[in-house]
Amino acid sequence: MNFEDILQKTSEVEKKRIDSALRNTNFEDSWNNIKVGVKSKKRWYHYFISFLYKSYKNFHIKIVLQVACIVLVLFFIPNLFMIAKNEFNRSYNNIISNIKPSDKNSKSNMNYLVLESYKKVLQNASDFFSTDDKKNIYLNDILNKNATHPLKITHFTILDMDEDKSPEVVLELSTSDNTPMYFEILHYMNDTVYGYNAAYNHLQMLKSDGTFFNDDNAFYRYDGAGYGKVIFELNGYENDRLCNMELNGLSSVSPISYFYFINNKPVTEEKYKSFVSKQDAKQDANWYEFSTKNIETKLSAKP
Repeated sequence: MNFEDILQKTSEVEKKRIDSALRNTNFEDSWNNIKVGVKSKKRWYHYFISFLYKSYKNFHIKIVLQVACIVLVLFFIPNLFMIAKNEFNRSYNNIISNIKPSDKNSKSNMNYLVLESYKKVLQNASDFFSTDDKKNIYLNDILNKNATHPLKITHFTILDMDEDKSPEVVLELSTSDNTPMYFEILHYMNDTVYGYNAAYNHLQMLKSDGTFFNDDNAFYRYDGAGYGKVIFELNGYENDRLCNMELNGLSSVSPISYFYFINNKPVTEEKYKSFVSKQDAKQDANWYEFSTKNIETKLSAKP
């Protein structure tokens, strides 16, 4: 017998010994060996492989293992995609946050995003959230709410109404004979365009700094009237009164007198009129005719 025959004989003997050991190993012994191996941290994987092999030889356990593998695949694949997505978003946010404002020109980029969002709304290519209707709608939905008396947009202006360094768009809504009836304010917040409807007398004499004259009392002229600014909220807007006048007593009493306020504090009539005069002298908002050309040109800003 030569050396090669001895090696082959030895391999056959070793193979028979391993097969015999596997056949003589039951599940309970294998599982106990795994637990002992885990506790001792020594060769536990040997026992685990042996346990899987013996289990796979059994038909019923074979089916169970196959089903378990399918369940694991179905469970882990969606989670792997989610983990990959979250990891991508985290990496992207880290990259963006590490860019200096001077490098990415954040203000210019932000205004570009806002103006592009407004442009899509005005072109009816995108909807917006109406705080009055409490749902997402298109601009045409507002104009055609009343089928008998539809509205049209006659003019629009672009200005920062709440001093957040981001522009708003104000639309003038008029009847078929060009009589202004309402305003629709578009405000960008939380990556969404919000729409706020205001009656015409609530947003008169709009200034370039976003201040406006509000006469919200239809029964008593000038009762509660005054200049203010808007405070945008998710469900509507508030009028932050800069100055206002309140009726003193009943309107039937002659002569009619008023209380005067600046920043919600009582002042004399002279101080009130002086404040109003300064407001009146402010530059008016620039209104543009509502047209496809003006939408494209006035709402364009390169980042």
